Amino acid sequence: MRLFLSLAAVVAVAVPASAEQLRLSLTNTAPVGGTFLTPIFFGAHDGSFVTFTPGQAASAGLQRLAEDGGPQTLLFDQLRAAGGVGGTAGGGPIAPGQTVTLLLNVDPARQQDLAFASMVIPSNDAFIGNPSPTLIPLFDTAGRFVPREGSTAIRVTGGQVWDAGSEVNDERPTTTAFLGQTVPNTGTDENGVIRLHPGFLGSERLGGPRGGVLNDPRFPAGDFSADGYQIAAITVSQVPAPPAVVLVGIGLGLTALGRRFRRRA
Repeated sequence: MRLFLSLAAVVAVAVPASAEQLRLSLTNTAPVGGTFLTPIFFGAHDGSFVTFTPGQAASAGLQRLAEDGGPQTLLFDQLRAAGGVGGTAGGGPIAPGQTVTLLLNVDPARQQDLAFASMVIPSNDAFIGNPSPTLIPLFDTAGRFVPREGSTAIRVTGGQVWDAGSEVNDERPTTTAFLGQTVPNTGTDENGVIRLHPGFLGSERLGGPRGGVLNDPRFPAGDFSADGYQIAAITVSQVPAPPAVVLVGIGLGLTALGRRFRRRA
């Protein structure tokens, strides 16, 4: 009898809370021999967290991400100040074709919008991310989840790669992440502003002689300025929770069964 009553109590309180768990995934959609990505920063917030603003200087947190791929402590500090939660997906460079995933518990009433950012490598300070804080809603105004899979996935192309404007794009191996740079923050300061990236030296967008990245045999398909070039796809889905009605029904049934045993005793 005690076993039944204990089990009933456990099951009865197993009703899910208001928070929802989301699965956030990034797939590097670049071609083989193309660009890599650093572990991606994901955040869910109340619409007030601004990852970056085109035409303005990069924040210290974004600069650290765009030049060296992290750590992203400063971005998480900003996110928490905006009532947000977040995490990082991936434990190292994300190769073409690779997918990384983060499970994140969010409150639909307070964390309705998505932010993301990841460095494009190799580069001096190229990155992807969403500048508008409310560009990617996770939930609508009624609190309903907005799925982003299949045709609704967030797709990032080569024309959506940003330049942090914080480091000169010299593409020298010693100052370019993933070419040969061994010490962070060793590039030449640019003191510029965030803008769409012009492309690697000698790319289709810039023309002229090919530079450091496009001369490297490891990246024969590294020209992200080429027509139709794909960088990444981001999907967002709900993680199914145990149905509350079923759990409550089981709990009530076990409680009633326990009472029958108690009467017989």
